[in-house]
Amino acid sequence: MKRLTLILILTICSQVAPGRAADGILPIERLIVDSPVECGAAWDGTGQLIYSACGPFSDRVIIPDEIMITVVGSGTVTHNHPEPGCWTFSPGDLIFAASAYLQEFRVVAYRNGVVTVSILRRVANIWKMPDGEIEAEERRQRQSGCDYLATAWSNLAARYGFEYTVIHD
Repeated sequence: MKRLTLILILTICSQVAPGRAADGILPIERLIVDSPVECGAAWDGTGQLIYSACGPFSDRVIIPDEIMITVVGSGTVTHNHPEPGCWTFSPGDLIFAASAYLQEFRVVAYRNGVVTVSILRRVANIWKMPDGEIEAEERRQRQSGCDYLATAWSNLAARYGFEYTVIHD
């Protein structure tokens, strides 16, 4: 059954463009939020879906280098954090978004039973997030939980010129 669910998710992903719903949640995010494993999708700067995959939570979804080349600078990547994962970005997510120079990076998960999407947008021409600060936040998060990270990311956004938004279903 799990294999059939993943095939269905990937089939639907291949037909979905990243267009925004009225509430800001992408159609694909509504599909992958319930996946028991991490799923992700990437679009180039024109909105063309160029990659989607699902994999075991422990392995994470890895976007191949040849795909990342077409996403760097102007693309959008979304993924889910299966329960009981954190509802917002992990420190590794932020490092990935900055190193891939994405225009937009998103994560969908449940927070207190509600579909929640966290969004990072590059608003300047550069991502200026020092890895050391992100790693320090990761250490603090281990003690304080996911809600702490949302505050930390908001503070980093204000300091380093990117936009951090959280929307709820």
